[in-house]
This record gives sequence, C-alpha cells and structure tokens, in this order.
Amino acid sequence: MRYAGPSYDENEFGDTLILKSYTLLDIRASYPLRDDLELYGRVENLTDAHYETAYQYGTLGRAAYGGVRLTF
Repeated sequence: MRYAGPSYDENEFGDTLILKSYTLLDIRASYPLRDDLELYGRVENLTDAHYETAYQYGTLGRAAYGGVRLTF
C-alpha cells in the first residue's frame, strides 16, 4: 500500500494547485516450481484508483504483469 498526502503543483501561469491525496494498493506473488524455476506476478493499482502526481498528468490505471524466472 502506498499513500501520498495532498501536494502542490504550479502551472505555467504561476497558479498553485492543490492535488488530492491518494492511496494505491499493489499485490505481488511468486511460486517456486523447482529450485531454479519460479512463476511470478504482480498487480499495480489493484483498485484502479484515479490519481494525479502533477495536474492533469496521465497516470496508469490497474496494470498486471507476470513471468517466469529461471536461475542457473
């Protein structure tokens, strides 16, 4: 879980804007298949929260990633 409190952003006209606070929830998991082989995955922004790190700057919604890790 990541929390960011209210913050300030200044636009090109010198106006200071207050950005709302937000909380993001991420989840990660991995599962070993053998000593040298592992499945892994993660979901970022699980709740698909809308948030801004800069005024009207596009941020990602929910995203999922996964893969296989081989060590040798």
